[in-house]
Amino acid sequence: MSKPEPDESDLSYELLPYLREDQLPHTMCPGCGGGTVLNTFAKAVDEMDDLSVEDLLLVSGIGCSAWIPSPNFEADTLHTTHGRAVAFATGAKAGNPDQETIVLSGDGDLAGIGGNHLLHAARRNVDVTVVLVNNFTYGMTGGQVAPTTPHGSTTTTSPYGNPEDAIDISAVAEEAGAAFVARGATSRPHQLVQTLKAGIEKAGFSLIEVYSQCPTVYGRRNELRSAPEMLEWMEERISDGEFQVGTLVDRDREEFVASMDDIGETARAEHEPEDRQGAGRTGEDSMLRIAGEGGQGVVVAGTILGEGAALDGRNVFKTEEYGSRARGGVAHSDLIVADDEIHEAKVPEGDADVLVALTDAALADHRDVLDDGGTLFVDADLVENPPEDAIQVPFSELAREAGNERATNMALIGYLNERLGLANEETLADSIRANLDAMLDVNEAAFERGVEAAHEE
Repeated sequence: MSKPEPDESDLSYELLPYLREDQLPHTMCPGCGGGTVLNTFAKAVDEMDDLSVEDLLLVSGIGCSAWIPSPNFEADTLHTTHGRAVAFATGAKAGNPDQETIVLSGDGDLAGIGGNHLLHAARRNVDVTVVLVNNFTYGMTGGQVAPTTPHGSTTTTSPYGNPEDAIDISAVAEEAGAAFVARGATSRPHQLVQTLKAGIEKAGFSLIEVYSQCPTVYGRRNELRSAPEMLEWMEERISDGEFQVGTLVDRDREEFVASMDDIGETARAEHEPEDRQGAGRTGEDSMLRIAGEGGQGVVVAGTILGEGAALDGRNVFKTEEYGSRARGGVAHSDLIVADDEIHEAKVPEGDADVLVALTDAALADHRDVLDDGGTLFVDADLVENPPEDAIQVPFSELAREAGNERATNMALIGYLNERLGLANEETLADSIRANLDAMLDVNEAAFERGVEAAHEE
């Protein structure tokens, strides 16, 4: 466990080692509650003996409160796009389950623009702690009505009073299934420290809503022009029960990443018997694009090839594009298969190792995806004017021999896998059976014809 060491020459602020000193003094407005949230969060981290700063990832979105962790806190941070902090944090946690992932941002960012991400993270029970700073307004962008703005409040977009009721975002998280839900207030910093610690320590999704003063934007439009006035206003509402603080939910549920790991183990046990594990691996990375017309099954072909390679233990990234009607027009699947990490979201133009084109239009649209040494396969019947460097394969003819031209994509899978060695043949056959129920006999026969065609060359 690693904690930053204080500078013995200056003990005026014991939590200074947790802050990025090059960002001081901070840019928060005078009286802003963000400073209290930053202090209480640093204090909570400091008091947690089992929490290492090196294992901490802070995620924020856009807005005043998003600046609390980034750039002020001395830890790894992701400052993300507006409303997407919880989505980024979910991905980061899934990719590195051992890191303590904490979202710290505002009510407009998390309950407004990002409210749907927060709801589903609670539903999934992903082990992320969300600290939602509720200052009752969109502070940074001009003081507009936010989902948390109290009824009747004056804002730039409600100069005669807000006609809406505020959302109870803590209640939403509770109903969605969060493991831990609590509210704190900057008017009660010592209690807030303990609440933050409890939320961070809880396994599963935690939401900590923090009532925070904003005298500059919200307060001055509602006769609360100073921090003391806003703090007293919050305390009055806590005392009369309008604002409830403390722990609202504390329950145990299966955590999302752990449940995904269990599903992965089940899938591997089902699809990778010991005598077949790794049998389809070639050790060579592949970037390929399968292009044709919507309705020719190029998306299904990419799905089955990718699934087979993944079940054989390889890393796979698959994307697809097709027209709004799904049938007609050019469509394609991109497939990246590697034994090491994949750092691309799709096959970049000019970087594909392999291009398969089933029509002239597909060839014209996607020819530039190949690199200089890439291999081009075209359908011998459907592409009328293939270039000299193209390898002509009778994919559609092989499908007709199997019983139906609609199985052209299955012939393509059998042929392409035999040439590239993306996955074990039996694994691909299992994937075909798992994904297709119509014309299964014809599809399996077309797949076999594709394999045989590759052998015959």
